Amino acid sequence: MKFVITKNIIENIVASMQPFLEKKDASSITSHIYLEVSNAHLNLKATDYEIGLEANIDSITDSVDGKATVNGSNLLGIIKRLKAEEIIFEIETNNLIIKQKKSTFKLPMYNAEEYPKLNASSSLKELKISSMNFINSIKKITPAIDNNNPKYELNGALIDIKSSKVNFV
Repeated sequence: MKFVITKNIIENIVASMQPFLEKKDASSITSHIYLEVSNAHLNLKATDYEIGLEANIDSITDSVDGKATVNGSNLLGIIKRLKAEEIIFEIETNNLIIKQKKSTFKLPMYNAEEYPKLNASSSLKELKISSMNFINSIKKITPAIDNNNPKYELNGALIDIKSSKVNFV
């Protein structure tokens, strides 16, 4: 597996996947993010067996098909340190190598075939929304969420899905 992607795209998506990863046991495969390159598309998944998030990215270049898993918090820490330029990801002997100019980072991987499948219900309708629009919308409403209010109505966010638009409240 190999692909090249700009920093801001991968950083936003990896950061949004952090809440879906196992935090207590860093050695668990559910603390990892699943990456798969197929037909010049990057698919990322994160799950803790209860909830999960999947993102698809079309804006990659120089891609070679393959699969990998890598610790999500370590990956985000590395990406945040890099400059706002293109980043190269590639697999080399059971490690994910992350390169940008003279910087090189090496992260251990688990077998991607052992990564748990996300549960998909066939009775649910599909909603397609741009990952960047979704992430930016969530970022805009999170400051208004009050975690300590006894009124449970104020302890969350509402995503109101209409036939032609999505409202974030």
